[in-house]
Amino acid sequence: MVNLCGCGEIAKCRTSWTQLNPVRRFIGCPNFMDPTRNCNYFIWVDGPLPNRWYQATMYQIHVNLVNAQDQIAQANNQNSRTAFYNRVLIVLIVGMLLVRLM
Repeated sequence: MVNLCGCGEIAKCRTSWTQLNPVRRFIGCPNFMDPTRNCNYFIWVDGPLPNRWYQATMYQIHVNLVNAQDQIAQANNQNSRTAFYNRVLIVLIVGMLLVRLM
């Protein structure tokens, strides 16, 4: 089923990760952040979560996951930089050894 919003665009299914509606899917206009379009097409796909404790728990799990993903990305970036500096250091050492041998 294709849902068209007021803009004529195909509405997309997304997942809300706000504190009040974590893990709750909705269908909305792809231009909802564009103030010039002023399209408010929005439909909840999922019902609300059963209670506030469940909402808070699901939101905290999401926050923890995002933080863990950020830490992994930072570690990968650091590892890439370290590997690059190690290669540069090896090239410099080999270059210095070659200069000494000549």
